[in-house]
Amino acid sequence: MIAYLKRAGHRYSATTIHKYMNTQMGLRSIVCLKKPITKPGRPHKVFGNKLKQDFHGDKPNPKWCTHLTDLFLKNGGVRYNCTIIDPAQL
Repeated sequence: MIAYLKRAGHRYSATTIHKYMNTQMGLRSIVCLKKPITKPGRPHKVFGNKLKQDFHGDKPNPKWCTHLTDLFLKNGGVRYNCTIIDPAQL
């Protein structure tokens, strides 16, 4: 819009154009959030596969399964959810 008005011989600041488009014309822009740029690095710790896919236990608490999930909030914050399951109790 600024370039169009500039070619037509009118000179207004971007703030003025934005203000009039939002308040008087009721036009809103659609903004897509950018994905965070992350670079894969070295793993902090690597553990061996001690269970070898055998998740069944004979008694409670010999084996636990965990899962960590990143929850990205609308306000830009991040929360982490850690779930711990005892497969013998299932």
